[in-house]
Amino acid sequence: MNINCPICQNESTYKTFSFSSNKKNINVYECKQCDFEYLDIWDDTDFVKSLYSGNNYIFTHNISKDEKVALKFDEYKNNYSRIKPFLKKDTHLLEIGCGDGKFLDMVKNDVASVECIELSLPQVLKLRNKGYKCYDLMIEDLKIEKKYDVICLFAVLEHVANVENFLTVLKKFLNPDGNIFIEVPNRKNILFSGFKVESFRRFYYRDIHLYYFTPKSLKKLLTSNGYKCNLETSQQASITNHFHWLHNKKGQENANVMTSIYIPNIDLEKQFSDVLEQTDNFYRKTLNDKGLGDLLFARASL
Repeated sequence: MNINCPICQNESTYKTFSFSSNKKNINVYECKQCDFEYLDIWDDTDFVKSLYSGNNYIFTHNISKDEKVALKFDEYKNNYSRIKPFLKKDTHLLEIGCGDGKFLDMVKNDVASVECIELSLPQVLKLRNKGYKCYDLMIEDLKIEKKYDVICLFAVLEHVANVENFLTVLKKFLNPDGNIFIEVPNRKNILFSGFKVESFRRFYYRDIHLYYFTPKSLKKLLTSNGYKCNLETSQQASITNHFHWLHNKKGQENANVMTSIYIPNIDLEKQFSDVLEQTDNFYRKTLNDKGLGDLLFARASL
């Protein structure tokens, strides 16, 4: 286990949290210099590979179980709208950790080709059955002579063992004028860094998330590895989800929706819902303006 900071190799780090997973004790360390938290297993490639072997981890996109309740924030539509200006008919795109392929389905008609990397065997089979060229190896082990114009990493970078080595290898697959689009959870989100809800803190740490980025630490990681980058945040969870954490010490079943309000008077219920909707919109904008949204989005280039 390596407690030195993965970004700056600083040895003067602090243990901030501990938990157990798969009969393994895991510690969370913080580097004040980089504003960065990470697990002490960040360079344990074998352990990380074991987390994704077989059917241990299968990602599917976030949807509302109640089809009548619309997602307040659609992560995929948000990412697509940001990336679409960079997509052309001659663009070759690679998505790493594509899950069930929802994003590939959205972009495939905008570009010349889409390919993907996925480690979960059930998802690999599903993607190949849909006609996608899917590699089932980590990019460090991928032996192909190919470059891409756009590489997408949504909710992936926080899972990668030895992140600096990963970013170095990634350069080999990026065209000189290409772009890498990265989305990760933002540790500077308001529940963690502002309200400091202890139950949310315990919920936040998990063995599959090796790193806990802030805008400062993600920018420092990318620039120290030779990338130029632009950063912004997005608020995924609704204000009513935050109410749940503050008062019930747990989140809604789906953080992306607004909890409905029942009031016997229909007109009053609509008025109240409208006010809450406007409040939520203002709340999201304020958090994003201050870099406190719960998702970090970066565009990186060489």
